[in-house]
Amino acid sequence: MRRILPIAGIVLGALILLVLALPFLVPMDAYKGRIEDAAFDQTGRRLSIGGSLRLSFYPVLGLKAHDVALANVPGGKADALAKIDALSVGVRVWPLLSGKVEVSRLVLEKPQIHLEVDRNGGTNWTFKSAKEKKDAEEKKASLKADAQFGGISISDGEISYFNARTGKTRAISDIDATIDVMDLTSPVTLHAEFTLNKERLTLDGTVQSPDALREETGTRAKLALDGDALNATFDGVLTSKGDADGTLVLKTQSLKRLIALTGSKSSAGGFGAMSLSATLKARESFVGLNGLKVSLDGTGASGNLAINTARTIPAVKGALTIGDLNLNRFTDASAKSDSANPDVAPKEAGWSTKPIDLSALELINADLTLDVGRLEVQSLKVGKSRIHATINNGVLVANLDPITLYGGSGKARLSASAGGNFANNLSFNNLQVKPFLTDALGVSRIEGLGTVTLDITAAGKSPQAIMRALGGKGAITFRNGRIRGVDLGGVAKSIRTVLNPSTTSDDATTDFTEMGGTFTIANGVLTNKDFHLASPFLRLTGAGTIDIGQRTINYVVSPKAVASATGQGASDDARGLGIPFHITGSWDKLHYSPDLAGFASGLLQGITSDKGISTKRLLNGLFGGSDKEAAPADSTANKEKNKKKESPVDALKGLFGGN
Repeated sequence: MRRILPIAGIVLGALILLVLALPFLVPMDAYKGRIEDAAFDQTGRRLSIGGSLRLSFYPVLGLKAHDVALANVPGGKADALAKIDALSVGVRVWPLLSGKVEVSRLVLEKPQIHLEVDRNGGTNWTFKSAKEKKDAEEKKASLKADAQFGGISISDGEISYFNARTGKTRAISDIDATIDVMDLTSPVTLHAEFTLNKERLTLDGTVQSPDALREETGTRAKLALDGDALNATFDGVLTSKGDADGTLVLKTQSLKRLIALTGSKSSAGGFGAMSLSATLKARESFVGLNGLKVSLDGTGASGNLAINTARTIPAVKGALTIGDLNLNRFTDASAKSDSANPDVAPKEAGWSTKPIDLSALELINADLTLDVGRLEVQSLKVGKSRIHATINNGVLVANLDPITLYGGSGKARLSASAGGNFANNLSFNNLQVKPFLTDALGVSRIEGLGTVTLDITAAGKSPQAIMRALGGKGAITFRNGRIRGVDLGGVAKSIRTVLNPSTTSDDATTDFTEMGGTFTIANGVLTNKDFHLASPFLRLTGAGTIDIGQRTINYVVSPKAVASATGQGASDDARGLGIPFHITGSWDKLHYSPDLAGFASGLLQGITSDKGISTKRLLNGLFGGSDKEAAPADSTANKEKNKKKESPVDALKGLFGGN
């Protein structure tokens, strides 16, 4: 024991002396040149070691080089593919003394790696060996047989990606990673933490065979990406070119936050919680999602998608079956329930002035066929429909054919742009009028079944601006319904004296068998010249304007008597329907008044009824006189009347309260 201790001390001292002497025993300058030449042989790129090359004891026992750079391809954007502040190469000491370099581990401190794709699709990380293929194969075989490697460590690194075809640059920073690998045929494990657009993410994975990764067939891999913005897993096959085939599962509490990771931004609403699963097929500029199942903001969808990422804006093509879809969730980021937030101002009268944000249309181009269960856009609620939708440079065009809308069926073509331009071309039959007009225009008093055709355009950043900019044309025919809140027949009969309040009460109605007309719209003002309403005992015609933007009406309605059911001519009440009247005011509070000018014009033209009632007899009937033929001039009754003869002008004055 006493002999062993001195021997051990001698050996330990010798080892210490050997370690201290290594920098003098190993020719560092010679190795520096050999390392640079070997790198060029393997990559075809010049490797430069601008700083010192020396033996190190930390972080690994081996060589440490400072200011290392690997040249970029000619014409590349960055001056180097990679720059490393300090590169430590762990080596085995005894082979080093005999002139051999056996690497155990690499440690990269503050590496900056610049990946680039040129306009032709070429990549700067594809290397061409300066030696013959035969030599490369021999080295590869030797490496498989002899290499025993510990792995790679990266601290405070950065990787950027530039695509000359799109002009965009992406980068991840603050990279701390460890890659454990023994040899090129054994499984590799990876753990990395990095920052992408201010989000901290963690990547864990296993690659079955690094050597097979370089082959066209690739190797099995499992990857898991975790962070506050998302959780994603991949299980499948990877190749060194970036190709992937396998199962993808992704979850996020905020799709908007996930979109921000790509460098895009949107102030639109919605884009909340999302989950996705699909069979993934990824190539250089193509991603295919087959058997896709996705849920976004509570709306489920399934189908197949193909995504082309070769251009600045990704392009999506595919077919999806979607449940109920409320597009309003994706247009107004500030929309909140008043009841949920007592600080929100009371609901504004008329059209909303809240901005409509369609900036999400600029995030992607698309060509999609959608089978939608129920679609809600603004206030309109569309039933089960098939939609062919395209998005191109911020412009959405949707063709809905067939489409169901409020019990009716038809087709429609809708377009909207991120800049706030809109167009709507539609035609429907058997439409339930009341819910349609209530949701489309805020008019809830008309009931019945309708046929509607519209061809309108508009522009604006809010519902109010859009309604004030409406233009186009259309036609509407309503059948077998009623107008609530007014008895137009009663208005026409009573307006010669004092308007009876019961004719415009909530309980009053005007039944009709048909009502409609054609119209044009300019600057939000609808103009109609052929309005007509028909019922068994009532005929109304009309013309005027409806200011959709201001929600007001200025209309003249002309009643007309209808022959009685017995065919014996118009009844007394029917004859009282001959006075035209105005409908004016806001949609919420309408006013009815006689149209004096129209009535006087009718008198001057000698208007008569269908059964030949004279103007004189009609006037007498309208203003309380007898409608019988005048008595003989010398009769007692006629003498009494002649004492004070009332002219038509006097009668009209009396109608409006004059003296």
